[in-house]
Amino acid sequence: MDDCRKPLLALGLGVATGLGLWWWMTRRADLEDALATVPPAPLQIGQALDTPVAQVAKVYLYPLKSGHRIEIESAECLVRGLQYDRCWVVVDKDGRFVNQRTTPTMALIQPRLNFAEDGSVKLCLTAPDMPELVVCEPRGNAPTSVVRVWELCGEGVDVGDEAAGWMSRFLSKEGCRVHYMSPEHKPRVLLEDERWTDITKPGEQTSFADFAPLLIASEASLDLLNSKLESPIPIERFRPNIILTGCAAHTEDTLGHIRIGETLTLRGLKPCGRCKMTTVDQEKGYFTGAEPLQTLRKYRLHETVYKCKREARYDSSPLFGYHFTVIQPGVLKKGDTVYCALKNI
Repeated sequence: MDDCRKPLLALGLGVATGLGLWWWMTRRADLEDALATVPPAPLQIGQALDTPVAQVAKVYLYPLKSGHRIEIESAECLVRGLQYDRCWVVVDKDGRFVNQRTTPTMALIQPRLNFAEDGSVKLCLTAPDMPELVVCEPRGNAPTSVVRVWELCGEGVDVGDEAAGWMSRFLSKEGCRVHYMSPEHKPRVLLEDERWTDITKPGEQTSFADFAPLLIASEASLDLLNSKLESPIPIERFRPNIILTGCAAHTEDTLGHIRIGETLTLRGLKPCGRCKMTTVDQEKGYFTGAEPLQTLRKYRLHETVYKCKREARYDSSPLFGYHFTVIQPGVLKKGDTVYCALKNI
């Protein structure tokens, strides 16, 4: 080959490579945009959940509602959610549940679960300038109370005066009580929320979570958001139970039914409308400003994502993460493969 033609050939190969890379990046961006606007497809009878789509990067447990998280390697997932997830809740003197939306210092309450040989569990709580609180699991026929979280009510047992005094002092709220929901207590039934009867089914339930028993978000969804923020935030701001890796941004919105690991089967219900709780620094326990809500509203409002008219039940809450309910219980482990039906991707 003539020496004079070699630079031209190299130039041509460089241009072709550059164009190929540009095409791939454009197609990937188009795919991610498309995934964000495709509603989950219903599972057909006999349809196998055997198409790998992601992996479980992290699993988080929140024993005390609105308290700090525990990162775990594995957990039993019951019909009402991860075992011991949001099974303890604080209520004020008027019986209203206390949460980070009004009391961001709840993020500083660090939980630890201590399991006894008899199968009982103790919830151990620590917080700045407070002694450790050990909350024993109520045994026997302790009287139950009706506990309301948003639109849904379930049963709970008051765990005693020591926990009540500890919580009242730390949160600077007189009259707080702490309630515990065991697997034997009546759960909160999703179908009883009149706003969502079109998407919920009989038997779907939760403990004291805001709505569905599980919230799933992906690392890619956070990466997309952080690319739009001046200061990046951690995914813990969104308080998910399951964090996915190895998938495109907002893939969690599109999966419908999924299987995780060997047997655990979940059904996607709806995207999670986000509130001011996402502006709470989960390590410091205070509000940080308008972000990430301000940026999320620019591209993740319900009418923008799904290209439809605004629904009053979503209002101006931007979407991040997806609510799932449990179809078949099983063990959830970090590193598990997530499978969906082929037609759902």
